[in-house]
Amino acid sequence: MSLFNVPTLTRTLIRATLAALLLGTADAATSLQFSPTSLQLRGSQTSTLVTIRNVSTQTATFSTELLRWRQDGQDQYAATRDFIVNPARFTLAPGQEQTVRLARRGAPTTEERAYRLYVQELPATATGESAEGTVAQVTTLYRVGLPLFVTLGTPNVGTTEVTFTVDPTSDGQRVTVRNTNNRYTLVRDLQFTLGEVRTAPTAFNLLAGGALTFTLPNVPGVRTADVSAKVGASDETRRLTIELRP
Repeated sequence: MSLFNVPTLTRTLIRATLAALLLGTADAATSLQFSPTSLQLRGSQTSTLVTIRNVSTQTATFSTELLRWRQDGQDQYAATRDFIVNPARFTLAPGQEQTVRLARRGAPTTEERAYRLYVQELPATATGESAEGTVAQVTTLYRVGLPLFVTLGTPNVGTTEVTFTVDPTSDGQRVTVRNTNNRYTLVRDLQFTLGEVRTAPTAFNLLAGGALTFTLPNVPGVRTADVSAKVGASDETRRLTIELRP
């Protein structure tokens, strides 16, 4: 069942992710800023850069790792050799910057692909004294993933079609949201309404050909769900009613 068929001119990184990139991992003492916060590689481009700045008051060491990103009901990540990431490890003093370069191996792809560049803080060797003797200190380490989209040479102009399928489960109604186009798109303000019950997932990027699954509760006497959302760059709210299966 198709929800929308709307023209899409640009793609936007979800705002929630942008905020997370600037604030860092919850409870972590380290804080980084990234420029840009979403990486793009278009057409015949062979490399891209990201600048990382330490805006905290402590020196920290980080590792980088690039993972292939797919969506098959949920976000899935796997190791890849599609890119060379340099440097793989670096140390930043307060206020210091590091530029990380991602260089593509081989020829440009004939399909859009998605990745995440993870920046992971490495633990420092530290000990503390207690009444019982020497104990290790426990610290929450910073980790964040930047999206990298490898797009085709043509501009991101086209038609984005998002479809919904419903399958009953013992826990409720399983709704699969699928992007049938060959371009990723942003889905925001998504809301499912079942009678008096409303479910509102956070905004997310739906990859080209990707699918994400959400579970809706079984509501006695309710046989349909009203769906509303905004897709891509459009601020128009699209609406659809889907039938729930017993």
